[in-house]
Amino acid sequence: RTIQLRNEDLLAAAGQVPRGPQEDAGSSQGDCTV
Repeated sequence: RTIQLRNEDLLAAAGQVPRGPQEDAGSSQGDCTV
């Protein structure tokens, strides 16, 4: 996982950003970088 995705995980853990199946499936692609 990239640093950005780890950041997303931290936000998701805080309950600010809901994690979707796409993030789990394409974690290496980083679809949240857009």
